[in-house]
Amino acid sequence: GLRPALAKAPAAKVPGASPAAFGPGAVQRPLGGGLPQKGAGALGGISAGAAANKQIVKMRKVEALCKQLLDEWTSIAEDKKEESWTAVTNKFIERVPADFLATMAEQFVTGATAGAELFDAAEEE
Repeated sequence: GLRPALAKAPAAKVPGASPAAFGPGAVQRPLGGGLPQKGAGALGGISAGAAANKQIVKMRKVEALCKQLLDEWTSIAEDKKEESWTAVTNKFIERVPADFLATMAEQFVTGATAGAELFDAAEEE
């Protein structure tokens, strides 16, 4: 035909492999021997317990990062707090679904009301 002639390059040497491993009819196995990856289980799935543990770890990470965010925010100069809080709330608005934002708003109002009542009670004493 019109196909260009292909140069016959010598086959690459693979340490420990017999020449028959790459010939016609050779069984092709996935890299890594086809064994399940560490922690994946015999069928390659993640157990429900492992998935639950992963979610617990993620929750702890979110709580730790939230604490770090608030620690950083409280250390900002007073004249920069409003600007930085606006940046934080904008990120929440961009990424958090509306129903969670509504729940947060309700919790903030409840917390602010309770905080104001505690503050007023402390001033009266």
